[in-house]
Amino acid sequence: MTHTDKEIQQAANRFERLADAIDPSAARAEDTDDLRAIAIAADAVRAGDAHLREAVLVARAQGRSWNHIALALGVSRQAARQRFSDSESPGPPPRRERANVRSGADATVPDMAQPNRRTISPNPDGGWDVQKPGASRPSSHHDTQADAQTAARRYLGNEGGGELVTQGRNGQIRDKDTVPPGHDPFPPEG
Repeated sequence: MTHTDKEIQQAANRFERLADAIDPSAARAEDTDDLRAIAIAADAVRAGDAHLREAVLVARAQGRSWNHIALALGVSRQAARQRFSDSESPGPPPRRERANVRSGADATVPDMAQPNRRTISPNPDGGWDVQKPGASRPSSHHDTQADAQTAARRYLGNEGGGELVTQGRNGQIRDKDTVPPGHDPFPPEG
């Protein structure tokens, strides 16, 4: 279970009040240096995290890409963006990808404001659903998240590509991925 900084600080304050309320003559002495070390380390982590967030904001404001920041952090681009994009102030607009436009009678221009998307989310009754935005019911239901991802990639590949969004059991976004047009995770043999 993850606790917020506020909850941790409240617990530390309660601990301090309890420690101050103990009558040394009536209580047996217990060494709390280990607990103080934990509190000090937690404060250092919070301060380091705040410093790191600010450094990422500065780098983004100076036009650094998520790829560059991810390399500096030693994580994937997606992980860097998921962790720090919520703290990003309005900066340079995101790069728009060029749409593949076909020539001829079937020429279409994809609507960039409404990209093709599939979301994999936990089903309250168990398993995983593949959902298209705006649909009244899931495209499909699967026992495992991996099976749902495979199906969603196939749907997106058959529909000219798009974005695959995967949620965790808690409903929060775990991963986003772009699926190229014509992508089939299990093409037929021969």
